Amino acid sequence: MLEYGKGETTAFKKPAYIGTHYFLPLRNNHQVLTLWYSPDGKHWTKHWMQFEVSGYNHNVAGGFLSLRPALFAAGSGEVRFRNFTYKALP
Repeated sequence: MLEYGKGETTAFKKPAYIGTHYFLPLRNNHQVLTLWYSPDGKHWTKHWMQFEVSGYNHNVAGGFLSLRPALFAAGSGEVRFRNFTYKALP
């Protein structure tokens, strides 16, 4: 389940093949978060849902100052995060 929009949830299918490498660029454009994914960094699929994130700030939720990317894994099995790169676009 994915939480969005003030506590609402929805389920969505994961990509059929993830492999050992996975690319996930995120773009926050005027408080609308869009993401794409790719197993090879060349062929991209845009996620069908965009996320309006203007309400995720200290004034609304309290206790934190800004929205930041994070890595998370759930379910059975094992995951290893390596070579994580974060760079803001100009």
